[in-house]
Amino acid sequence: MAALSKGTWDAIGAFEIVCAVALLSPAILTFLAGLTPIVATILCVEMLAMSGLHIKYAGLDPVPQNPAMWTLGLAAI
Repeated sequence: MAALSKGTWDAIGAFEIVCAVALLSPAILTFLAGLTPIVATILCVEMLAMSGLHIKYAGLDPVPQNPAMWTLGLAAI
């Protein structure tokens, strides 16, 4: 999507990887158990922001090819 630069997309991807590691780390390091709901909330907000971006540029057509449907679904989970 041309709405964001390649560097911005790379930063979003790196952010999501860091969040994924943070979600898994309490399984190994039990003292970080309180981190899970915080990171999950941050990821949900990020997915809602991505949904808004996709809706702005791709619309809200309820078809499987529309990325807004996928990001809204992930945010709902």
